Amino acid sequence: MDKKGLGVDDEKEDWEKMMDRFEVTSELVRDIEDARSIFRDFIFHQQYHIWVAEPNVGKTAIANYVAKQLSDDGYKVWYINLDASAPDLKYYQRLAEEGDYQLLAPLARGQSEAELVRSVDYLAKSDADLKEYVLFLDTLKKFTNVISKDSKGFYKKLRELTRKGLTVIALAHANKYRGDDDELIPEGTGDLKADCDNMSLMYKASEGNHSTVSTVSDDTKGGKKRASLKDLSFRLNGDRSVAVLGDYVDTKHHNETRELLDEHGEAIEAAKAALADGPLSESQFVKAMKNEDGSGPGRRLATKLGKRLAGAQWTRERNHSRNNAWMYTLIDTPR
Repeated sequence: MDKKGLGVDDEKEDWEKMMDRFEVTSELVRDIEDARSIFRDFIFHQQYHIWVAEPNVGKTAIANYVAKQLSDDGYKVWYINLDASAPDLKYYQRLAEEGDYQLLAPLARGQSEAELVRSVDYLAKSDADLKEYVLFLDTLKKFTNVISKDSKGFYKKLRELTRKGLTVIALAHANKYRGDDDELIPEGTGDLKADCDNMSLMYKASEGNHSTVSTVSDDTKGGKKRASLKDLSFRLNGDRSVAVLGDYVDTKHHNETRELLDEHGEAIEAAKAALADGPLSESQFVKAMKNEDGSGPGRRLATKLGKRLAGAQWTRERNHSRNNAWMYTLIDTPR
């Protein structure tokens, strides 16, 4: 029997009634939807996304491309750009007009960035229903001091906006220095990662007059992910146009491979020459990279080269007949 129907509530202590105010009931969660993709399983409705990239990778070009796609799908898109010069804003205004979304920037006389930032505060405090709206913030460091713990207050406002139905995409910078495995590190405190729903790292590989930018979901490094995020590859052309590629390109691995080939080409060629005579165990592979005088990559670096270039220069597989030892075989060389 329903205890509330028996008047039990009237007998509760004040502290019990206070806690009851925060109960998550079926009525309160009725309007909260399951994660729903609104762009290629990469952007999800009513969630807060962060894209992290180094300067000049192309995140603004990609963001404007995505803004147009969302507008075409019927969403009302606000794109706040506080990171572009006046000449650049002229170009982005044309994109916004063609894409039928709103570009917001303090360009007119008497306007300021602070006023535009306060508009986000006002929106968070309003009773607006924002389920049809998407907000781009370019870039996040213009809205709050990301390296200060005070930034957590702004992140809470973005969280409040998602509760009102808004979808948020914030563009953020990466630190100058990278982490383990050459991973991008977001510029800012740990709250940046902790308070968002989905964080994507963007890596660029350039070829001729075009480049490819691919995303890596940061959940693999302890980041948060509240949806089944799909990593995408974007092609950026010389005319600044953008397109989504049908197949994913691992640009991070591509760049790492190219850097290793440039820096350790001599050792790699020595290993390939040794492999041309037949498969090698890992200890033999490491030794093959050494020069006659014993100089050259140490074991740790040689093993790293072996792992990173596996599949491109040689194969690296366990040999079950030899105590599961790693064996290296030159690609296209009969075993």
